[in-house]
Amino acid sequence: MTVEGNKRIARAFFAKLGTDDISTLATFLSDDIAWWTNGARLIPGSPIKRGSEVIEAFAQIPKLFPRGLVVTPTGLTAEKDRVAVEAVSYGVTANGRIYENTYHFALTIREGRIVSGREYMDTLYLKETLF
Repeated sequence: MTVEGNKRIARAFFAKLGTDDISTLATFLSDDIAWWTNGARLIPGSPIKRGSEVIEAFAQIPKLFPRGLVVTPTGLTAEKDRVAVEAVSYGVTANGRIYENTYHFALTIREGRIVSGREYMDTLYLKETLF
């Protein structure tokens, strides 16, 4: 896959992240994906999820944000099979709070599917707003 192709996959993935279209979202992920999230001491669960655990975690987002969570890439930088994504999010939580966070994602994409992701965000804000 080309660098531009990998960027297209990243954009398409983020267009589906936060929606209830989990089956389409899953098509962007390899079966053996590994996803790491910073802040394991502040948010529930292991910092590393693998395979179906990743899809299960993404499937929880629409429950936390019944009207959806929009994750908008604001910058993409790509080289070979890696795509760095700066992004912002916006959503209304199930408890009625506005949620706006900033992120950096480091994705590795091979053969048209994301094989690993590293997600950096303000986890204290996440915890205070959602939990």
